[in-house]
Amino acid sequence: MKKRILVFCDFYLPGFKSGGGMWTVVNLVDRFCDRYDFFVVTRNYDSKADTTPYKTVRTDEWNAVGSAQVFYLSSKDITARRCADLVNEVGPDCIFLNSAFSKPVINLLTARQKGLVKPISVILAPCGELSAGALSSKPVKKKVYLAYAKLRRLYDSVLWKASSTIEVDESLTYQAMVGFGASLTDASAFLIQQRLTPSRREALLQE
Repeated sequence: MKKRILVFCDFYLPGFKSGGGMWTVVNLVDRFCDRYDFFVVTRNYDSKADTTPYKTVRTDEWNAVGSAQVFYLSSKDITARRCADLVNEVGPDCIFLNSAFSKPVINLLTARQKGLVKPISVILAPCGELSAGALSSKPVKKKVYLAYAKLRRLYDSVLWKASSTIEVDESLTYQAMVGFGASLTDASAFLIQQRLTPSRREALLQE
C-alpha cells in the first residue's frame, strides 16, 4: 500500500490563473503519483482575481482530478475544524503545505496547534513568500501574522522546504561568492585537452 500525502494549497486544477505555486503541486503529484497517493485540499475557484466557483467539479466533496483526489472547499468552509476533519478522514502519513500565508494552510496549522489532529509530519514550502521582495507587499499584515504564528507556536516541528538559503533568512550572510560554477562547450574541452601542454592545462584549470 502506498503512503498518503495530504496537500493544502490555495488553488489547484482545473484552475490556471493563480501562478507558479499551483503548478508546483501539480508537478509534485504528476512526478510521484507512482510512489504515493495524493490528496489535495484547496479552494473551489481559480484565483484571487476570479472567485467564481468551478462548475466542472463538486464543492465540499472529493473529486478525482488526474492522479490525485481533490477536495474543493467553499470560502465559508475553510475553517480549522473542517481542515482537521479532512486530515482525520484521510489519515495521511505526511502533510505538505504549499504556502506560509494561504487561508487553508493557516487553518490547518491552527487545527494542529489546538490538538485537533494527531501528530503527523508536516512540510511547509513558502514558495518565495518569505523573501524580502515578497514581504514588502502588505508588510504590516504579514509581519503581524508571523509574530502571531511565532507566539502561538504554529510552526513548531514543521519541516521547511526552502527554495534557497536566502528565503529562510535574508539577514544571514555566509560567504562572498566569486561565481556560481562554470561550464565548457565540447569544443572548448577538446581544445584544452588536445592543444595545451599538461602544465598549461593544469594552470588553466586551477585559475
